[in-house]
Amino acid sequence: MPERAFGVAPKPLDNARGHSAQLGATPIPPLYHFTCDHHVAGIVAVGAIVPNYHEAMPRLPPMVWLTSDPHPTREDVGLTSMTLNCDRMAHRFMVIEPIGVVPWDRLYKAIRASDIARQLGYHDVAAQLQFGRDAATWWVSTFAIPAVLG
Repeated sequence: MPERAFGVAPKPLDNARGHSAQLGATPIPPLYHFTCDHHVAGIVAVGAIVPNYHEAMPRLPPMVWLTSDPHPTREDVGLTSMTLNCDRMAHRFMVIEPIGVVPWDRLYKAIRASDIARQLGYHDVAAQLQFGRDAATWWVSTFAIPAVLG
């Protein structure tokens, strides 16, 4: 235990244990998730956004996709609804607890560096996924993310 300063010894806080960032960790901004009418009820019922497979990269683990932009354009987040008949930005969820989130850029760099990803074609898919979009605001997690409408 460190020396006492001003007569008070530092004491670990049980409720803070495991919640401090690692040295050099990327600070996590407020995060948001957008979805359409047919997914909103499930997220509200569970109280969390559950990871899903990305249709273009099905061998990657299921992920939750988030953005740090509270008011993105459809193009910025890739939710243009060009292949779906729903408004993928009809509802916005605010992340309560960003469990296991990492910047998309970190995963993208790992995909770009991976021979396996290259063999699966994910190397190009990941590049196409972010082309013309604001991927610097994207975050991902393989964990269910507690969130509320807002």
